[in-house]
Amino acid sequence: MILSPDIDKSTYSGVIYQKENLDSVLLNLTLAMPIEYTKNEGKIYIKPIKK
Repeated sequence: MILSPDIDKSTYSGVIYQKENLDSVLLNLTLAMPIEYTKNEGKIYIKPIKK
């Protein structure tokens, strides 16, 4: 997982169940935080949504 250097450094908390798949976790993160992600060649890139 690669985080953009301009990602918000705020702290968030929540629960992630071990049975959840990665796509579900990433989707829930986008619903809770102003981020978006892309997958490319086995890597996940997370960056803030531009306002």
